[in-house]
Amino acid sequence: MLLISLAWSLLACRLLQSVTGVPTPPETPTILPQTSAALPEAVQATAILPGAPAGSENLTPTMPPFSSPAPNELYAVAGVAPEDTLNVRAGAGVAYPVVGTIPANGTNVFITGESVDVEGSPWAPVQYRNLNGWVNRNYLARQQGSSDPAVTRRALQIIGALKNRDLGALSTYIHPEKGVRFSPYIYVSENDLVFRADQVSNLSLDPNIYRWGYDAGTGAPFEMTFVNYFDRFVYDKDYASPQVISFNQPLTRGSTIDNLEEFYPDAKYVIYFFESIDPQYGGLDFRGLRLVMEEKDGVWYLVGVAHDEWTP
Repeated sequence: MLLISLAWSLLACRLLQSVTGVPTPPETPTILPQTSAALPEAVQATAILPGAPAGSENLTPTMPPFSSPAPNELYAVAGVAPEDTLNVRAGAGVAYPVVGTIPANGTNVFITGESVDVEGSPWAPVQYRNLNGWVNRNYLARQQGSSDPAVTRRALQIIGALKNRDLGALSTYIHPEKGVRFSPYIYVSENDLVFRADQVSNLSLDPNIYRWGYDAGTGAPFEMTFVNYFDRFVYDKDYASPQVISFNQPLTRGSTIDNLEEFYPDAKYVIYFFESIDPQYGGLDFRGLRLVMEEKDGVWYLVGVAHDEWTP
């Protein structure tokens, strides 16, 4: 389905109302009330969404092959757990000794030459600060923009919690006053649903159906449980191992209005992006996830999660 501008969608909805009497989307509360469904007392502190694979944090990323690096093109580490590091080796492949490491939130990595295939994995020569060697290129994503280590570290922790579907861990990163806003599109609205940290930790067990927004093409409401919304509009791709990571720099290729910086003027954000997914579309399709963070008392907290996609 081709996503079009939300502004056009809303205009279409209003025109439809004038002709058919279909009501325009009502405003949703900024902070949702506690759900009416009773939750077991034993699970109030943490929750993990169903479907998280055992040992998922150790899975090898399955990323599409990269093209040759452009001159001075930067890369960021991707697909490495927050507590782990990316080994830099003396040659291409695990048979060579480790000469150094790059942190899981490492950025500004240069690929200095062509990749070579070693037992089905691409290995590339890199330079990271004063360190030179070879790394498995599956653990590098093309980098756009830049950010300070505290923000990249927090984004890494958040994307790890999303990958593992661990809402208990995710809730610890949510802004204590503002909560977290879930936006199905990169156009962020005051009507997007916002949840407090204590609500998020229990959402995997919440049977309630919420109205998350409206389809930009048809105007039909997105009405589903949080678990279904998570699968469709949050972690619908393995964003922990993307093709591109962008720091505070928009990646907009569709026609949807991007108002993120206007809506969150004091925030920093990280975009995890897949430039192409299905070969049949010739590189025209894409998927993206934006994590928006604001600082409070020297700590960066999650305030927004916005989804982005385009399918011809």
